[in-house]
Amino acid sequence: MMKTLPVDGDFVCTECGAYVHNPEVVSFTTNTGVSNYMICPYCGEDALTEAEPCPSCHGWMKQGEECCDKCKKEGEGALGIFVRSLPVPILRYLDEYIEGTCLEEFR
Repeated sequence: MMKTLPVDGDFVCTECGAYVHNPEVVSFTTNTGVSNYMICPYCGEDALTEAEPCPSCHGWMKQGEECCDKCKKEGEGALGIFVRSLPVPILRYLDEYIEGTCLEEFR
């Protein structure tokens, strides 16, 4: 037997990245017990996790992360552009200079 129940909250799919507000829980009852799944309505996977707003762009991200996947990619891209603009000797120096240092300390 299958039934669906709504769940309050904000969730993000770890498979397709979709944001889902108040998803439904699909509950299957078999002779061995009850199994509950939060199925993403966009990709159909059981891959929803709690979400919170990204502090950088205010989109949605997995709860407990620093920023959303979009902002991570933008940051990695900006860092890549910066790193490719420097000569190798300066990169080697910076490797040693910032080793173990949080980049926020340079702000």
